[in-house]
Order: sequence, then structure tokens, then C-alpha cells
Amino acid sequence: MIKIKKSKGQVFLMSVLLLTVISLAGLIVLTIFNRQLKLSYEVGHSIRAVFAADSCLEWKLYNDLHSSRRLTEPILPSDIQKCSQSSYLVTRNSILYSALIKDLNISRALEIKTH
Repeated sequence: MIKIKKSKGQVFLMSVLLLTVISLAGLIVLTIFNRQLKLSYEVGHSIRAVFAADSCLEWKLYNDLHSSRRLTEPILPSDIQKCSQSSYLVTRNSILYSALIKDLNISRALEIKTH
């Protein structure tokens, strides 16, 4: 007489359940790494935008203070918006300038207090 094992279905169910748990854990780890990778990629572009905003702000401030000796516009990389195309927010106590990296929509702003 051949004995039929009833545990075959249980083994299959346990292996599918274990595979699901392992796949879910892998998906969570992949999501975390993907987010960190994206942040590390954007840091370099963010630093470039800060330095571009600083250059343009100094250019604008110098030209406003020394109208007789105007400087030419700073040369920026092609993916950063030109200083003359950017907007300045001039208030009573400060000048605010923002630089925009066109392809990535990363924008950084600098502000100078004038009083």
C-alpha cells in the first residue's frame, strides 16, 4: 500500500509565502536605495545652482551699485538659466535671486540683506 503524504500542499504554500516575503523585503530595500541614489544625484546639481545664483547675484549687485562701470554677464553652463533671463526680487531690505537648472527643475535662491 502506498501512503499519500498530505504535507505536499503545505510545503508548496509555505514556499510561496516565503518567496512573497523575500520579494517584498527586496522591493522595500530597492525603493530605499533608489531614493538615496536620486538624492545623491541631485546634490551635485543643487551645488551648481547655488554657485550660479551667487555669481548672478554678485553681477547684478555690482552693476546696480556701479552703473558707470558695468560688467558683462557671467558665463554659466548651458543647462543653467542665464542671469539676464532670471528674475530678481528687490525689496526695501534685500535682493533675492534664484538660479534654475532647466532640465531638472532644481532651483536655489540666495538673498542679500541691503540694510
